[in-house]
Amino acid sequence: MNTLNFSLGNRIGIVLAEIAQQKFFDTFDKNEASQVFIESIGCDERFAEKLLIGQYALVVSDEDKTQLVCVEREDLTEEQKKEYPVLDATTFVVRIVNELGGNFEEFNANGFIVDMKDVRDALWKNIKFTITSDLSKLILKGTDADIFAEVSLTAQNITKILIEDEKNAQELKDIVQESYLVRSKGYLNPNKFISYILNTIYLKEKGQKILNCIQYFMSNKEFFNITDEHEYNFFKIKACVNFCTELYNFIANDFKWNESLFNK
Repeated sequence: MNTLNFSLGNRIGIVLAEIAQQKFFDTFDKNEASQVFIESIGCDERFAEKLLIGQYALVVSDEDKTQLVCVEREDLTEEQKKEYPVLDATTFVVRIVNELGGNFEEFNANGFIVDMKDVRDALWKNIKFTITSDLSKLILKGTDADIFAEVSLTAQNITKILIEDEKNAQELKDIVQESYLVRSKGYLNPNKFISYILNTIYLKEKGQKILNCIQYFMSNKEFFNITDEHEYNFFKIKACVNFCTELYNFIANDFKWNESLFNK
């Protein structure tokens, strides 16, 4: 029988850790991210979690270059510690802010919630948005035609489309992106309104996982080197998640009065 001799790259453990951590920041689910190690090396969940956060590291054996060995982080050389990633709370916060369409350095949770209150009020009053848009790119693609249309939709109709109708939701977003003039009687313009509704949907879908991640970071403060700034950012994110979750429930409850939401 023929045999195959091979050597593992010295960075294989680092690469797997980077892939797993990227999956964590994409899904906010440490169990799902841990599957990278479980499926790659066949370890159990406890080991996989420690490998995910960087408490354990996979390194190539000095004696046998075809074998991986698991060591505790404290047993790595100083150079290896610099290379081997630790799950980072700042990257976690930046990822969420980016998903909300913001800039981490400029993100203002209070301002975000103030705008979300404008969204709430627009939904309650069911204001009408009037959008004048160039539809030529949507209707007669590839031609020189100019097709302008005035589209009128209420805040509640827009929201229902975004939540319930995937095909029309994309067309609606395309129409608003091509808009030239918007009128909404002093409220957020339609593009911004749609953006915030999408943020609401996103935080409703990911909210509990995000809160679980924050709890995980906080329960391991020393290992993750959680600072006062991290804690403040966590507080701001939780406020955004909680408000958007309650706003989503208001939407799902057919826009019926919610005393708690409207007293915030």
